[in-house]
Amino acid sequence: MSNRKHRNYGLDLAKILACILVLCLHSLRPTSSIVKSSIVNLSVYYAGSIAIPIFFMASSYFVLNKRTISYFYVMKRVGDILFIIIGWILIYSIIHLCITHNFVFFEELKGSAFVGIPNQHFYHFWFFWALIMMLVLSPLQWYLLQKNFVGYLILTGIVTLICIGIDISMHFGNSSNIQNIPQVFRLYLYIEYYLLGGLIGNRHFEKIKKICKQHFEIISIVTIILYVAVVAYSTWNRNIIHWPYAEANYGNALIIFTSVLILIIFSI
Repeated sequence: MSNRKHRNYGLDLAKILACILVLCLHSLRPTSSIVKSSIVNLSVYYAGSIAIPIFFMASSYFVLNKRTISYFYVMKRVGDILFIIIGWILIYSIIHLCITHNFVFFEELKGSAFVGIPNQHFYHFWFFWALIMMLVLSPLQWYLLQKNFVGYLILTGIVTLICIGIDISMHFGNSSNIQNIPQVFRLYLYIEYYLLGGLIGNRHFEKIKKICKQHFEIISIVTIILYVAVVAYSTWNRNIIHWPYAEANYGNALIIFTSVLILIIFSI
């Protein structure tokens, strides 16, 4: 009964929205001619740009604001995620073995973290591996948030500047260097959103959420306008940095700010 009382259904809705937007990312390939030639298809694809930020923030919203956190809790959560990863890949590998007499479990497991492994089918599981790394770091982030809030703000500010700095550098011909970093290892992005999610869910942030609640209609309209701007910017930016995938924009200041506003709106 207690869990039901404290459950934030707004965040559940935010996760549902993110799930739908992930479908946009994986159903449309921005390099295909049918997407490149259609502003509607491009808009639907880039609408999914906020999905990954929302997932990371929604996760840390509660994790970093638990009354206490231990590595036993972390390892349990990690075990649950590994069960999902290994379970689905094992089922696929057994079926594949029965049909082709070739056991591909280890190749598929490797491909679940590193995009580019030949014939891999679980590349989208990179998110789970990145989430595992964030969970491993969560006790340190929790300690800083709960025991040294100013230090947490400083760290969040530093990581935000790093994300924005890297994003700006991509506009000066540096995008190929970032593309060469496996998506699972772009930790500065995931740490950024994990820190922001913990901040939004913290008691120190309640005053800001209260102000947003008092001006809910205005904040919502501004957020919708910014979301449209995110889609327009992403469509334009792909030709500037020569990297068409939505992941290129995760560190952009506009997407960071819009994602934060969206999570605030759903959380209140």
